[in-house]
Amino acid sequence: MSQRTSTVMVTLIAVCVLATSGCVGRWRHLGAQAFERGDYATARTQFEKVAEADAADWKAHYYLGQIELAEGKPHLARTHLELALSLRPKGPPTQPQTPQVIDALAEAMYRQGDHVRLFGFCQEMAQRYGTAGDHIRTAKYLVLMGDHDSALVALRKAIAIRKADDPAPYLALADFYQAIGDRERAVVALRRAYGIAPKDKAINNRLRGMGLVPGPTFALPPTP
Repeated sequence: MSQRTSTVMVTLIAVCVLATSGCVGRWRHLGAQAFERGDYATARTQFEKVAEADAADWKAHYYLGQIELAEGKPHLARTHLELALSLRPKGPPTQPQTPQVIDALAEAMYRQGDHVRLFGFCQEMAQRYGTAGDHIRTAKYLVLMGDHDSALVALRKAIAIRKADDPAPYLALADFYQAIGDRERAVVALRRAYGIAPKDKAINNRLRGMGLVPGPTFALPPTP
């Protein structure tokens, strides 16, 4: 093979790679847009093309898993979501969509009725990442499985390690108390959340929805 022929071949390969990369990006963009508007058939087509072009594209499998969840097929969702997580198993929780993959996979397990594996999975993720969100996730599914005592323990852990400006653990605690019919403690948790983020519209609206009027003296300090 002449040097000229070799150079031409290398150039052609590079052009093909760039073209494919451009197509994958476009398919991913079109798929995400379709997913957001609820057009799951189009989203599936686009993300299947992404996965075929790049088998290591974790986002494609994440979206395919979400599509299967939306269409009531948790067993198929779980396959895609387990693959998505395996393709990106060690990313820190601040990386885009890593927590979302875990959330979606936990939901697939719950909808399958695989509660034993679900609890182990939530515990494993809490040990791996150790964020407040991981403990909130654990508490959510413990409540759904009827283990309120363990759920409260998980929420206490979330509160203990939360970031100073993060009201989410207290909002989750309020959800917990509302779920078990304890309005008084739910209000206390919301007042603590309000103390952390008094300008948060969602917190203010939630308080007003309970017939309460937040104000300067309404906040409580963020203690368990």
